[in-house]
Amino acid sequence: MNWPEKIMSFFTNQGSIYYVLDELSVLKQKQVVEDLSEKGIMLFEYDDVIEFRYFYEKNYRHTNKANRQILIVHGFDGQFNTLPHDVLNEGIRIDLSISRLFPQFDASVIQQCPRELFNKLYELQQKVFTKLNRKATIDYLLENAFSIQIESVFNSVSLFKMALAYYKQFEADLPTIFYERLIEITRLKYPFIQQDLMEIFVSRKYFEQFLNTQWQHFVHSKHQQKNDQIADGNENYGGQCFIDPYVQSNVIKFVKPVKVENILEYEEWMRLGLTNKEKEPIFHDEYELFKREDWLRLASRIGEEQATLLEQGILPNDFVEQVSKANLSFQQWMLDSYSSMRTLPILPIPKMVHQIPHYLSRKAEGKIALVVLDGMSFTQWYSIRSHLREFGFSFEEHAIFSWIPSVTSVARQSIFSGKEPCDFADTIDTTRREKIYWEQFWEQEGFAKQYVAYEKSLGLEVYNPLNFVYQQMPNVRVYGAVIDVIDQIMHGATQGLKTIQSELKTWLYSNYLVQFLSDLIAAGFDVYVTSDHGNVECTGRGRIPQGVTVETKGERFRTYQSEVIRNQTALDHPDTVMWNDASLPEGYFVLLANDKRAFTQKNDKIVTHGGIHVEEVIVPFVKVTR
Repeated sequence: MNWPEKIMSFFTNQGSIYYVLDELSVLKQKQVVEDLSEKGIMLFEYDDVIEFRYFYEKNYRHTNKANRQILIVHGFDGQFNTLPHDVLNEGIRIDLSISRLFPQFDASVIQQCPRELFNKLYELQQKVFTKLNRKATIDYLLENAFSIQIESVFNSVSLFKMALAYYKQFEADLPTIFYERLIEITRLKYPFIQQDLMEIFVSRKYFEQFLNTQWQHFVHSKHQQKNDQIADGNENYGGQCFIDPYVQSNVIKFVKPVKVENILEYEEWMRLGLTNKEKEPIFHDEYELFKREDWLRLASRIGEEQATLLEQGILPNDFVEQVSKANLSFQQWMLDSYSSMRTLPILPIPKMVHQIPHYLSRKAEGKIALVVLDGMSFTQWYSIRSHLREFGFSFEEHAIFSWIPSVTSVARQSIFSGKEPCDFADTIDTTRREKIYWEQFWEQEGFAKQYVAYEKSLGLEVYNPLNFVYQQMPNVRVYGAVIDVIDQIMHGATQGLKTIQSELKTWLYSNYLVQFLSDLIAAGFDVYVTSDHGNVECTGRGRIPQGVTVETKGERFRTYQSEVIRNQTALDHPDTVMWNDASLPEGYFVLLANDKRAFTQKNDKIVTHGGIHVEEVIVPFVKVTR
């Protein structure tokens, strides 16, 4: 017999009137009310003798008992004393007292239990064969009714899980007598449990306040880890609790969403407890006020947003137009201010790619590895970063400027030589001396040749750690590596940036980069990742037929030995830009395609590099840890 059946068992005489004293208000419980209605039993709330007398005379006095409903008159002891003797004598008095309903339990304990628990209490009582005193009743119900099993407490996490399980099951607070007993037991058996944590059982409101405080701490700590910051020293139980699978599965319904920059950067189980902040707009109207730091930030934001949009399979026209608008201002800033960056200090962070080895030499207390992902823009970096994060990598991210023209032979040579382009004029159109330049730089910094290694054309082969130079030469302390997968994908991208992102994702899933970086870190290297230049999706503006008068014909740039011919070409083609910079070699005169145009067949769509677009010139410089 279950609890509702037990209640129904008191009201079985057809047509009878029952005067019920109900100190626990069990007849008002939803399930009991529904069962009474289903059985055709009428419940009358008694609070006025005249009203009841009228109801009784009309519906019961002159009706044959066999033809009328069972009537329950619900009230309390003092009220029924006001009923006329004849009416009172006709009915049956029933006292639904605690002692009658739960004879095996202490009445003072049951009085404080939530009414929705009575069904369970009744089931539990049938397993008890002797009457329990107050303390025994509390202990028995604490474990069996409220599922608070003190013997399962091992640490703060287990206690937190116990509270979570309680509030998941019950809307009502844990009754005071049970909370006081819980405190008494834990103080005796588990003195290591901090008493402020015990207060989560005081009330549901306090539990949710505590939980949300811990949730904010936990999300904040995740953000700090993501940005390689040191977490503060405040007491944070959540840091321990939220890594438990049971907590992760059940806690979200209790937390208020915390605002974060990007919920996709957090673990999937956390996301229902997060909401994206309203981001500061990427684009502005006053680019003429931008300084170097503003352009660095904009390039990163454009790359992040573009990676997200491409992941969703869309690249809206308004976004593309906003980038072009910003780039027109960036192009003018480059013409006005770029040359001044040569004099900026290397520390605390390099400003241009040729400063990278100089920066690393100041960090060379241990082993250093520089990995150049040829052609990687911020758009590709954000896709790569997202993949690496899944394997526990962390990042210290910065943005730096490449050289103009933004091509491999200029920018990558600059990285490995530590020199400006004017200092390697003889090889400015090739990369054949990169290894020599790299070794020479570090020799000047005091490293013997056997401690320095370089290799390129990595990434497309099946990963084998034994094939790398640094593995074959265990004395290596400075390692330079070029992975040119992105550059190769770029020059074969038939569907523009969408092709690059799709093929990049396929390559990332091979986990070549994950294994490569993991092995470098495991070998004791401080690992830095950068790029020589980025890339931009362009439209062909038509070729310029000049034959031998042009020295180099790139898709985004052309070089001339004659300044006069270069200048005249610029006048003849107003959609080009003359680039003059003191860092370039003598007799090396550059003409660039304006905005997102290319010196290719008119209206052709390609992804390329070489110009002064914000996506080509500003590239990531990242320290990678794990």
